[in-house]
Amino acid sequence: MTAQAFKAADAFARQFEGTAMRPHEAFRAAIEVLCCVTLATVPQYQMEELAKEFDEAIRSFERCGVSREKALTLAKDFMEALAADGGDRLGDMAARLGTLYAGMGQFFTPSCVASLLANFVLPDEATIRRHVANGGYMTAEDPAAGSGGLLIALAQRVREAGFDPRFNLFVQATEKDVQAWRMCYVQLSAYDIPARVVLGDSLTLDRWRVAYTPAYWRFYKPRRDLDALLTLATQPAPETQPLMAAE
Repeated sequence: MTAQAFKAADAFARQFEGTAMRPHEAFRAAIEVLCCVTLATVPQYQMEELAKEFDEAIRSFERCGVSREKALTLAKDFMEALAADGGDRLGDMAARLGTLYAGMGQFFTPSCVASLLANFVLPDEATIRRHVANGGYMTAEDPAAGSGGLLIALAQRVREAGFDPRFNLFVQATEKDVQAWRMCYVQLSAYDIPARVVLGDSLTLDRWRVAYTPAYWRFYKPRRDLDALLTLATQPAPETQPLMAAE
């Protein structure tokens, strides 16, 4: 998985040879474009604010001689690659392109290490079956989610237990870095995982932004009890499995 993402990152970087835009800057801007496009598909979001963010991300490309059309194509290619992947592709690409901030404690976790960590901290099939049997779905929270790798691994574990994450899983992800928050939101959206993605600090309980994936609205409609669950978002709900952050 990591090797494929690294090849994709190298191919992405080559597209900006001869331009004034450095690959890690282009990656951040492309993720912002993709995040805005995805958010525009969900209800109850501030469209005026979203339009401003989208325009600014596009202008960051145009200022460096990269056309609007190419910027949109890059975002589209990202989403198509995610749909065919299933792993933490954006996290791997971010590490390869040097977009992580060591000063914030961000570091690259190789996929093999992330898989090993997942085996220790994620619930086993018996636990998943018990949670789904009790309420029809299970919930989980990652208080320092990074790009969402551990929650993506949990969704795969739910599939392996014989359930569909689109209907039998709800996750909450909290991340304080806006770039990682966008990557997390985009990936959970691309993998059709019902999720509440919070831009905030789990230690201070500060929250600056909250977004729901498109899959959330389909999941939520028959389960109005989520209103009560979300009011307890500062702490795990009784049936929530807290997750250790992979990043």
